[in-house]
Amino acid sequence: MADRVTKYNAGTNIFVEVDGEKKTLVIRVDLTNEIGPSGSGKSISVATTGGNQPLVGVGGEAKFYLGMNVYKRA
Repeated sequence: MADRVTKYNAGTNIFVEVDGEKKTLVIRVDLTNEIGPSGSGKSISVATTGGNQPLVGVGGEAKFYLGMNVYKRA
């Protein structure tokens, strides 16, 4: 069943696949991408959801949320 999997962009440089049948989540981030420096300048942001985002495709309602930041040292 191909349509059990929902794929979408969950933020800046964060792509997710939600399998509603298996109840699994796959998160993909391009680690070569850089969004920009943090406010303090101590780290460089690579990916962010920009706060907690509802996961689409799990039971048709927002039971699960994703909040994520990926960064590296400057």
